[in-house]
Amino acid sequence: MSGQKRCPICNETLRSGLCPACGYDVSRDYARWPTLQSLPNRTNAVPGRARVKRSQTRAETNTVKRYRKAAERGDADGQYHLGTCYYNGDGMRRDYTQAAKWYRAAAEQGSADAQYYLGNCCYNGDGVEQDYAQAVKWYRAAAEQGNADAQYSLGYCYCYGSGVEQDDAQAVKWYRAAAEQGHRGAMEALSRCYRLGRGVRWDLAQAAKWQLRAKKGL
Repeated sequence: MSGQKRCPICNETLRSGLCPACGYDVSRDYARWPTLQSLPNRTNAVPGRARVKRSQTRAETNTVKRYRKAAERGDADGQYHLGTCYYNGDGMRRDYTQAAKWYRAAAEQGSADAQYYLGNCCYNGDGVEQDYAQAVKWYRAAAEQGNADAQYSLGYCYCYGSGVEQDDAQAVKWYRAAAEQGHRGAMEALSRCYRLGRGVRWDLAQAAKWQLRAKKGL
């Protein structure tokens, strides 16, 4: 239909500002806040978002071969990207067990991105036994390296007592760390903490400030 906006990455029709194929979000400032989510269709696209089109299958498979060679040499970036390919089903059959395996290999070498996604696997039970405590372990490892998504997820775990003793003050600490990097979910969560007085002194002005920043993506 004419007048419909299309994704600049894969030309799919956008639905409410989101691309159903690759996850592109028109509300995100990818250039300013790359930690929010890498641009779709790049090698480090967020797991679960990217999809391979039939016309891309051969190219993606060749890319996977390069990642596998690097991963088997012990290269952490190659291991992380291979794990992401397995998670998404990019150029191969989707396999969460293999994804978790390669994420773990990279995570144990200190890759913050791999640590975060391994935490997600543990939290959701994707390719490994669901284990909130292990999820917290890997979220913390990535969060301490400055990964904004991991900081938000760690704050969430503290907020709701998932895999760790519930602690509003710690939730606020990690929400704030992510919010200050531009993570919208963390901004909204921090606003909610101020609005309810959870982990911080009740402060409607601060609640409004963070809610406004979340809406504007600042």
